[in-house]
Amino acid sequence: MTEQRPSSAYLGPEKGRWTPHAWSDVVEAAAGGLLDESHWVDLKQELPAGKRTHNTELAQDLASLAVDGGLLVVGIEDHDSRAGNVCGVELARLADRVDQVARDTTVGSIGLSGRRRACADGASPCTGR
Repeated sequence: MTEQRPSSAYLGPEKGRWTPHAWSDVVEAAAGGLLDESHWVDLKQELPAGKRTHNTELAQDLASLAVDGGLLVVGIEDHDSRAGNVCGVELARLADRVDQVARDTTVGSIGLSGRRRACADGASPCTGR
């Protein structure tokens, strides 16, 4: 059995790489300004589904992050490019949707890395709420 190493994200030359180990790390990073929007960080409170324009916007966000790397954070409110309330999102099928949009609507290959986090009580998927 192989041990899974925590995934990390590049947040830009001034912030470097960030490796969250628990949901509390995300909350702390948002409160401390580490996850404020930048060229390398894009915040989304949610990823609405159902309309083609929603997938087009998601594809544009993914393509822009693919240029220099970066992090799409879903589940944090965006207040004028500052990380706001960490509200969490339902993870069921979210990774599959993001992967499908990346494959179907962008040119070339975009490497996606994502990991579901279990809640403290062991429940999965966790909404982080």
